[in-house]
Amino acid sequence: MKKILSSMSVMLRQVREDAMLFIALFAPLLITLAFFFLLPFVFKTFSFELTRYYLLFDFLSILMTPYMFSYISIMIVLTERDDKTLFQLIVSPLGRSGYLLSRLVVPVLIAFVYSLILQFFFPLSSTPYCLKALMAFMSSLYCLLIALLVINCSKNKVEGMAFVKLSSILLLFVFLPFFSKAKSLILLCFIPSFVMGKIGGGESLWYLLPFFFFSFLYGAFLYNWFKKRSI
Repeated sequence: MKKILSSMSVMLRQVREDAMLFIALFAPLLITLAFFFLLPFVFKTFSFELTRYYLLFDFLSILMTPYMFSYISIMIVLTERDDKTLFQLIVSPLGRSGYLLSRLVVPVLIAFVYSLILQFFFPLSSTPYCLKALMAFMSSLYCLLIALLVINCSKNKVEGMAFVKLSSILLLFVFLPFFSKAKSLILLCFIPSFVMGKIGGGESLWYLLPFFFFSFLYGAFLYNWFKKRSI
């Protein structure tokens, strides 16, 4: 535990020294506050009746929190890869597992708590808090997978930034169930973000089965891929 905390302190120092990463820490708060205060004002001012979409904005806020923290993790890992320090950390007493815990897992867990706090104080919709908590947990797990995918696909930090932008497309599937009820869409259950949208939209919790099945399947594949790349 001390090794992981020590590694986390190094990561925090790197974040403080990088203005873009430091701002990313507060982006979820700014986005949530903008939704909470500006959207009702805009809808009332222009007589838009869009309160039924408040749930979508809540979910977008929930998604953005682990996504921004994953972005920070990606940039730190790729920087350490570019600096040739990643391998040194992996072969140190910290180990590969400790490295991934400190760089990826702990940040998304912090993002999970961050999401819960934001939704407790600044909710737009009247959706049950337990459902939002479930969505926050699923979002954190999914963004962890995205972080691993981007890290594995990127050769350097520049490529990483490009892949981060492309990965945002994967998040859009969460909104698909809100706009289409076509039965054929069930074929997309292999995409975790789509399943998140189904559950967030009030569908059966049985959808958790494909979510966790495919998430752990992808996770195992991405972890083994990372091990090969970090040798």
